[in-house]
Amino acid sequence: MTLPVIIIRDKNDPKSDKLSKITRDSWEKFGYVTEFFDAITPNDLEKYNYLDFGNELLPHKLEYISKQAIDLGLKLTEPSERYKPLKGSDGKFYNRVISDTAKSVYYSHVEVWKLISKRNCPHIVVDHDMVITNELPDMQLFEFYQFGEATVHCSYYTPYIINKILSVIENFSLSDPIRISENGEVSKLKNIDGYLTRILLHLIWKDPSLQNRLCFAIGSMVYKLNHIRKDRHSLFYDNERWSNSKYVLDVSKKENAVYATVHHEKFRVAKKVAVMVNGMIPKYISTDQIKDSVQRLRMKFQGCDIYWQTWDTPEQRKLVYEAVGDKIKVEFVKPPPKCSYNPYSLVNEEIDEKYWLGLIRFEQSGKKQKVHSHTSACNQQLSFWEQWKRIPKDYDYYVKTRWDIYFNDNLPLKELYALADDSVIGLSSPTRRSSNSKLSVSFRGIDARKNWDEWCKRVKKKRDIYKHYIDSPFYCVIGEDTLSEGGRTNHPIWNNFLSDMMIIFKKSDMEDIDVSKMYEEKKLYPCEFGWHQIFCNKRQHKNVDLLVAIKRNIISDEKFIKYCRRLGI
Repeated sequence: MTLPVIIIRDKNDPKSDKLSKITRDSWEKFGYVTEFFDAITPNDLEKYNYLDFGNELLPHKLEYISKQAIDLGLKLTEPSERYKPLKGSDGKFYNRVISDTAKSVYYSHVEVWKLISKRNCPHIVVDHDMVITNELPDMQLFEFYQFGEATVHCSYYTPYIINKILSVIENFSLSDPIRISENGEVSKLKNIDGYLTRILLHLIWKDPSLQNRLCFAIGSMVYKLNHIRKDRHSLFYDNERWSNSKYVLDVSKKENAVYATVHHEKFRVAKKVAVMVNGMIPKYISTDQIKDSVQRLRMKFQGCDIYWQTWDTPEQRKLVYEAVGDKIKVEFVKPPPKCSYNPYSLVNEEIDEKYWLGLIRFEQSGKKQKVHSHTSACNQQLSFWEQWKRIPKDYDYYVKTRWDIYFNDNLPLKELYALADDSVIGLSSPTRRSSNSKLSVSFRGIDARKNWDEWCKRVKKKRDIYKHYIDSPFYCVIGEDTLSEGGRTNHPIWNNFLSDMMIIFKKSDMEDIDVSKMYEEKKLYPCEFGWHQIFCNKRQHKNVDLLVAIKRNIISDEKFIKYCRRLGI
């Protein structure tokens, strides 16, 4: 799932507005969905008065105390250590008086926490100047995860921990003593980051099991907290070596409060990558499945630019709107005219039989066989071509894929990009294998109309096995030098055949190619032969097996199987 990111900014402050846009661009570059939260400002405080700041004193360094005392017209009459109250000329003891700005910061974060509680889903909350520089670690086992130098600079929250935090806020004044250990309380008013740290320590004291699910900087205080297991201290780190700051960068700390340019691609990957999702969204795919595909693609290809396209039909628009709304930008293009020739027969006529023998769609296109439906046989290539014409040509790698793609969570992108330096790479996982393959489950002798239970059982078994292999850490790279055996080559899975569930290629592979012209001149092949025809004029290709699949081949739910059979797929 793609985590939503809330960026807190002051839209009326030019500096905050500028920084927030740089921050937004960095997170979106990594595939996150962002939104701005307009910070509460001192001008808004009349509307917000539910936090109890107690005596409104805020401890801070001596130089700040002295300055604010002067601003208040006070004279400090007694020396003091830098964190202890000083006596003013009015006879009262003062720390740093909490300003309206500090109060506004409190309210801004509490309002965001309330928003997350209402939405009831995990979020990342960042200040306007916290640019992401590296892919974040897996946070599924955590309720809270700190990435910035302070707890509120950039952190991950779940609704569970948010509701715990809000409960503490309701029950304690911000300056009330709050217990953080059996023998210790903290009572000083803190900045919002110190206050949140205090709440988290309080929650761990009440429920020690939380120490395994909260990741934040405690520092040397951990040695004073007997209820925290020291072997779990690695979850919290010391402030001096807080390693999670490697994930984000405070861009306000550079000269003139902003970096001249932020090269996000250097933070994330050495190369620029464009992901092209195109073609028709299949009629069997549900809105939930579309959401899943979109989320998985965005998470896997964080740091890449993803382009989405489908045909401009009422059905396709409805599917996109119901599944993702306006969360991604989808380009709708005019559907092509029906194919006026049979691309399958073209393959039969122009490509040696040994290269397509065994592929049912091509065998059925022979003169003595029933001609395969061919009116939309080249639509995938035409959809890709329309998208290719519209996107920038300054990427190092291009990844073509489809809406109903399923892939291994550990898809080895770096290894695949390295392969793509020398060859065009096609990824797929054929479902038809030889009779002695573990992936093969015979359907012969079983008529679904007469013995649905047995037929369905075999289909489910096949799909479960198939998915198991897709999710495994193993894959096979098939090249020309790996297929020869006794002078023969396994032709249908290599020669003139580029696997097409995902294709990785370079700009140079598309030079001097005009797919529309090939189609108009009735020279464009269908399916994998068509992709080979388009991409492999200048370089050889390699097919990679067992990392990706299309969803209809891995979903083993009986209702879905029955639905697909009704559709004839």
